Amino acid sequence: IFVILGTSILLANLGLILGLITVLLVTITAIFSLPQKQSEQAIAISALVAVFVASFDFVALSFRLPAPPSVKTFLPVSATVVMLLAFTPFALSAFKNYNMRAKLIVAFLSSSILTIIIFITFFFLSDSYSALEEQILNEQKKQLIQYNFIMKQAIKTARTDIIFLSQSTNVIRYVSTTMDEADKEEVAFFREELDAGLLAFAQTHPNYAQIRYIDNTGQEISRVNSDTEGNSTITSLSDLQNKSDRYYFTDSISLPKGNVYMSQLDLNIENGEIEVPHTPILRFATPVIIDNQTHGEIVLNLYAENFLTQLGEAQPLAFLVDKDGYYLYHIDETKRWGRDLGTEINIKEDLPELAQNMFSQDTGINVLETDEQLFAYKSFTYSGETAPRWYIVSYRSSDETFAPLTRILNLSVLLALATLLLVSGIAILISRTITKPLGDLTNTVIEMAEGNLDVKADTQSKDEIGILAKTFNSMALQISTMVKTLELRVAERTFELEKRSSYLETSAKISQTVASLTKVDRILTESVNTIQQNFDFYYVGLFLVDAQEKWVVLQAGTGEAGRVMLDKKHRIKIGEGMVGWCVKNNKARIALDVGKDAVQFKNPVLPKTRSEGAIPLRSRGRVLGALTVQSVEEAAFTPDIITVLQTMTDQIAVALDNAELFTQSKDALKAERRAYGQLSQEDWLALLQRKSIPEYISDAPNKAYPIEDADFSNKPQ
Repeated sequence: IFVILGTSILLANLGLILGLITVLLVTITAIFSLPQKQSEQAIAISALVAVFVASFDFVALSFRLPAPPSVKTFLPVSATVVMLLAFTPFALSAFKNYNMRAKLIVAFLSSSILTIIIFITFFFLSDSYSALEEQILNEQKKQLIQYNFIMKQAIKTARTDIIFLSQSTNVIRYVSTTMDEADKEEVAFFREELDAGLLAFAQTHPNYAQIRYIDNTGQEISRVNSDTEGNSTITSLSDLQNKSDRYYFTDSISLPKGNVYMSQLDLNIENGEIEVPHTPILRFATPVIIDNQTHGEIVLNLYAENFLTQLGEAQPLAFLVDKDGYYLYHIDETKRWGRDLGTEINIKEDLPELAQNMFSQDTGINVLETDEQLFAYKSFTYSGETAPRWYIVSYRSSDETFAPLTRILNLSVLLALATLLLVSGIAILISRTITKPLGDLTNTVIEMAEGNLDVKADTQSKDEIGILAKTFNSMALQISTMVKTLELRVAERTFELEKRSSYLETSAKISQTVASLTKVDRILTESVNTIQQNFDFYYVGLFLVDAQEKWVVLQAGTGEAGRVMLDKKHRIKIGEGMVGWCVKNNKARIALDVGKDAVQFKNPVLPKTRSEGAIPLRSRGRVLGALTVQSVEEAAFTPDIITVLQTMTDQIAVALDNAELFTQSKDALKAERRAYGQLSQEDWLALLQRKSIPEYISDAPNKAYPIEDADFSNKPQ
């Protein structure tokens, strides 16, 4: 495993092959040399290593070397031979001593390996592989032919256009005017006509950088420039140049009528300097001949970029070199125009093997495969020319070119690996289904006895063990269901007891609170607030019957809704609504869903109410009023809650009744005191009005003497 891991790190594109070898070697070694448990662990580890190694094919590491094709072929063959040599002695020498599990695994793997070997051998020895390889090469050759056609079509169009211009009416008229020695105004007029004609042509043919008429001395008479955006302009007379020293003029001015000169492909030069940004130009020239006399020539500058860029846009990529080996187009811009720019970058130094083969074969499409690249090249020779003008080279990496074949190979190896893994898994699974079910069932029973009631036995087999496992699962399910049901019931009962205890605690708290109060207002307010806080109700209100016993009037309410209704002196007629019905019938009423209850009175200040309860206030055989409780939940009021609320309501009613009696007692006492005071005042007045009132005199503390008719006026009194 360590050797295979190291190899996959150093060499690229061997992951699938090495993964397959790993699994096969480890599987064979483990089965025949390790106990069952360790054997299964070793096979599982080898499968993980195989996946890890195979994934290395998709990781780019700069230090990795590409695996040579010979290695890709040698490894599977050698691995297969080694495995067969290792597998056969093991199988033959010890087969009779194997247990049933080992025999099944050996049988499965043997048949699978034999099938895979036959399939792979047939595929590579048949014509299918060669046909696929030829098809891939033909696709690259077709692309090369397409490039050649595009370039020839551009040249053919330019030749047709220049012949048309050389015979156009505007050119002939201007030349005829100069032949007749017309005056300057007439010559100027027809030159303007010539400018207009060339401009009109340029505007409909934006692929030309320049369209010119040059006289036989090399002087530009008319020139129209067009940029790459298709904008065309006429050059002023002052900017016209003399081109008598340019090679394309000297090489073309003496041509016979109807012949077209095509220049070499180079960078455009204006005023003696290479134009920046660089503009590749292909020039066409044809003489203007009238009466067998050459008067000038038409020159077209074709934007070569229009067809050159297509070499770098499609797949595979391509480049163009001239007959001397200089790059005219390459996806790497630094390699272009070695002659024009003085860089001297040349294919003869850049790719000497390709250059040697290419310049020695001038016809047809040829292919050269190196360690890294696959080249297809073709010379470009235009009709009428004897020597190649340019060479078109289509190129792509060998790995990219033969990627479909590599994918097929990898897919075959991956399929073989997957097949062997699947077969190994099936063999192990089948062997385990025969020897392990009873052990698994025993472990399941032990686990259930330890308290895991959700455990289940394996019931995949249909034999007696499978039937036993199903019966056990059914029994375990019943026991588990019974235990869970009991647990659920205990939980429900516990919850109910806790809830009831909470209700009783709240009831006791309210009873204690209201029992200590003697004022009706305090009793009402404390009651509704305590009930709402402890029961978490949406709203709690308390109504009392008025003196006429026709209405129940709200006396206390919680929250903003209670304040609003108290301000409005909210009341309900006895017999109507939940509260009115409750008071009239002296019974509690519950609305589990207020939207469906027939007697529910909708209250706009309580829009969220979903369920409501009304409980009568009862004391000493009479109904004092009612308690209303409302919740935002449906069916919030269970019988237990209503029972507790009824108890609390009765206590509140008793407290209200006691408070009323207390108030009445205080009032009686006050009346009695007022009556007693009034009687005492009347007695004193009667005493003062008597004619004979006894008089006393005291001359020492605690001593008094009756005064009889003696005169003590001069003594202290």
